[in-house]
Parts: sequence; C-alpha cells; structure tokens
Amino acid sequence: MNQVGPALTRPAQLGPAAAAYLRSAITAATHDVYLALALAAVATLAGVAVIVPRRLATTAGANASTGPAREAGPVPSSGENRADTPVPARNPDDR
Repeated sequence: MNQVGPALTRPAQLGPAAAAYLRSAITAATHDVYLALALAAVATLAGVAVIVPRRLATTAGANASTGPAREAGPVPSSGENRADTPVPARNPDDR
C-alpha cells in the first residue's frame, strides 16, 4: 500500500492498465472504509436509542431525579409555583 502512491505518480513506468487497476483498487478500498464507518455510525445511534431509555427514567416517579436533593417541606398546592416555595436553611451539624 505504501508504494501505490509513488507508483501512480509515474504511470509511464506502470503502463495504463496497471495504473487503472491501482486507481480502481484505491477507489474500492476507500468506498469500503466509508461504508463501514457509516454502518458503525448507524449502529451506534441505534444502540444509544435502545439502551439510553432503558437506563434512565423518562417519566417522573419515585426513582426519577428532578435535580439536587432538597429537604422535605410542604408540598405546594396546584396554584403555587414550586420555585417560589422557600427552602429551609440546612444546618451543617445535622447529618
């Protein structure tokens, strides 16, 4: 493979048939490499699409995290915004 490039720079020494053969071989090899890369990309995306939803909770529930843990406080009524509810200050001695 290392000698193909230099050989193609001197087509007079190879002859037209040999140069055409080497060019078609390089074209086929490049095509195969790009096809394999495209298939690997599709397989990776399919794997991520299948694996990630099973590993992460996608709906709110007991195991779903909505952010950093907060101390339990009163649950806001339906008309209140949870962000407006004050969070009690944590005492560093409470562990």
